[in-house]
Amino acid sequence: MNLIPKGDHILVKLVEVEEKSAGGIIMGTPNELNREQAGQFIAKVEEIGPFAFSEWEWDDLDDTLQARCNNYGVNVGDTVVFHRYDGLQIALDEYKNHRLIPSNCIIGKLEK
Repeated sequence: MNLIPKGDHILVKLVEVEEKSAGGIIMGTPNELNREQAGQFIAKVEEIGPFAFSEWEWDDLDDTLQARCNNYGVNVGDTVVFHRYDGLQIALDEYKNHRLIPSNCIIGKLEK
């Protein structure tokens, strides 16, 4: 079953955050809560709905509403940041670590 976002929604997969020591060892229990909380608002974009990042405006020529799409530099495969409780968690096994969030909930993009 494929989930395709509609309207201005974006399908993101939550990133599992690991904390490593300077020597490359994955840190354990003391920071488990911090890793879990960070993983709830950092995600990788998997699909973008057709009206994501749209700016709606009236067309002066025939008084119809039109959308201008501007992805603001966010594309499929990018890692983004959003507010922790934004969006809808998906209750399907194959999408258990995914969320559908409105495009205006993206507050940043992580780059290396």
